[in-house]
Amino acid sequence: RRSTRATTEPHVPRRSTRAFRFAPRVSPRVPSRARAVPRRLTAPKGEDSAPPTTTSSPGFGVRRSRKTRRPMSAVASPAWRAAVLSAIKKNDKHMPYAKYFQLATVKPNGKPANRTVVYRGFLGETAKVTVVTDLRSSKVQELARNAAGEFAWYFPESREQFRIAGDLTVVTKDSPSMQKERLEAWSRMSPNGRAQFLWPEPGFPQLDEKGEKGEKSHKQTFEVDEALVNDARNAADNFCLVVMDVDEVDHLSLRSNRRYVHVRDENGQWGVTEVNP
Repeated sequence: RRSTRATTEPHVPRRSTRAFRFAPRVSPRVPSRARAVPRRLTAPKGEDSAPPTTTSSPGFGVRRSRKTRRPMSAVASPAWRAAVLSAIKKNDKHMPYAKYFQLATVKPNGKPANRTVVYRGFLGETAKVTVVTDLRSSKVQELARNAAGEFAWYFPESREQFRIAGDLTVVTKDSPSMQKERLEAWSRMSPNGRAQFLWPEPGFPQLDEKGEKGEKSHKQTFEVDEALVNDARNAADNFCLVVMDVDEVDHLSLRSNRRYVHVRDENGQWGVTEVNP
């Protein structure tokens, strides 16, 4: 029995030796996170960063290196600009009036003036906000004395408010610059919107042709030149583009109770601070 046991026991070491000999040839298991990495190498569309570079590591699959940031563009900076565009997208589909906001200016006597205006887009790829106005309106005279103004813009669907402050520039038909942008704004106006700039002077008392106050219909109408209304290339003389050079934005989210104040410094760089709502 002893001899038989002695002849069978050496077989065990050979198994362990065999296992030891071939163990280094077995590749370690690749983590599931590493295996999924190649599917995410391309940056999402519109992301302002370059796709990350990859390096291979023997036996460990593909791993990601740190992202290399591209220089920040005018589209992605400042952050509040992207927040405004996002809010418009969330609200405009079911609430076209979400593009209406209030513009506050200062009267010559120092008292405040406020009115509702319509958002006409950012000026190109910049962070300057545009609206339009009539050359004969009171706001033009107010801005000639004091260019400071502020927009108060509330989005009901996303429950957020933007208070956008800065200096406003009125671009008239005689302005030496931004005539291209002024004509582009006119071309985007509807015929009914263009007709308002051909109406009688705003703010003046109304009398009928005989000078008597007669019974008037619910809707006010004025006779205008249809050719001028339908001309999308040549803006009316009274049509003005108003451009705000923004220097401060107060963004409040009532849904998350978060508030951010964006301020532009003298070098044109934007900084943001989260404050109490």
